[in-house]
Amino acid sequence: MEKGKYLDMEHNEKEKNEMLVFELLRLYDISSAKGILAIKEMLDSTEYDLLKRLGKVMFRCIEKGINIQQLQELFSNYAESDMGSSKVEKKIIQDALLCIVAGERRAYLEELMISVTGMDFETLGEKENLDYNEKQREYLASKKIYSVNTNKLEEIDADDAAILRCLNKIENKVLIPALYGASGKTIEYFLSIVEKDLARVLFEDLQNVHASEVEEKLIIEAQLTVLRLLKE
Repeated sequence: MEKGKYLDMEHNEKEKNEMLVFELLRLYDISSAKGILAIKEMLDSTEYDLLKRLGKVMFRCIEKGINIQQLQELFSNYAESDMGSSKVEKKIIQDALLCIVAGERRAYLEELMISVTGMDFETLGEKENLDYNEKQREYLASKKIYSVNTNKLEEIDADDAAILRCLNKIENKVLIPALYGASGKTIEYFLSIVEKDLARVLFEDLQNVHASEVEEKLIIEAQLTVLRLLKE
């Protein structure tokens, strides 16, 4: 094999591993902020076949009360029989899902990803933040209110503490439509006062909303619910 082709293959493999790492960290963040059930649908639709398979195994084992040690053994057996994934992919997928189930700290998961893939820690953090910040900046800059009637959150008469208390009471199925109907400026304010992990999850949820999934009536009701909770 020509040296140039080998280097190209090596570069492509590195990029592929990095993309998988970012997806695994995103799964961790969502699970950490919203609970492990929140990632079930994502695992069912992931493009990584082994991640999808082990996700199904993970949820079956959780339902049956199988412990971490037994789950680790099952993961290993399933991964060993998988012929379509590389050794690195098998390792980091297993490690990430086990960390999610065990509730390990994100820093520990990051170190595992880095130790297996050889990714540079600073590069990992910088790239992740740059990608997130750029997406958020573009989204917020272009985000307008859904309609003239969905402006209920634009001038909130409440301090940060009251808003945080409200967010602790409200479900995402109400909060996301409420924010989706708001302007980028209002959304940015909400994201700025919550914890970083939760802000990332909320932003991802907002990005994934499709116009066909919401109606003006639903948005207005959600925004009125937020305002009512702010007064309690």
